[in-house]
Amino acid sequence: MGCLGDPEPAEKPVEASFTVQAEKTLAAVEEGLPVSEDKASPVEVELAWSGVGGLHQSYFSDAKAVDGLRKALDEGLMGGAVVVEMAWDSEKHRGTIRAQVEPSSVRGGFKLETGGVALGRLVPVTRALARYRDDVAGRYDIRVLSFHLEVLMAGQCEVRAAGDLPHDGHEVSPCVSVGTQEYCGTAVDGGVQFGADNGVLQRCFGVGPTR
Repeated sequence: MGCLGDPEPAEKPVEASFTVQAEKTLAAVEEGLPVSEDKASPVEVELAWSGVGGLHQSYFSDAKAVDGLRKALDEGLMGGAVVVEMAWDSEKHRGTIRAQVEPSSVRGGFKLETGGVALGRLVPVTRALARYRDDVAGRYDIRVLSFHLEVLMAGQCEVRAAGDLPHDGHEVSPCVSVGTQEYCGTAVDGGVQFGADNGVLQRCFGVGPTR
């Protein structure tokens, strides 16, 4: 990505019929946060690249921006290393900022007592990515605002930020992509309900069937 190309038009992306909104989930997340003493260590950020040229690698490597990202991720994760990958698809002219997260590192976990998956627990992560993207865009290249935001769970399950571009990270899609398959759930209080036969639940979120 020596050159980002033209920014993507700020059109509304195709989403499912609803999104998991921070307004409904953040309060529950914060109430269930473990105290900081329970953390083994602060979050450590490791940057990775795919299709991104050296100039823009230097932009994303800005020390203040990365430190802000680390502190923001610390609000939603219980420590450990988080790989944050910047990817640029030159054919689609599409950029993505993707955090690779293990289910066990997410504060509060994903299991809902009433059944379902608490996808809103990822909102602090997508918000952290949005702040980081905005910081880099403001310092260096406004076109970075066109980058999409994703969380890669357990190395294979993608959860995307939703809403109008540029995503602010306050909403996540109720659909989870695993390879070429997409699993979409229905809204329940505090999260999303998936089908009981989806073994993807255990792999992605560390929870069993939810109904």
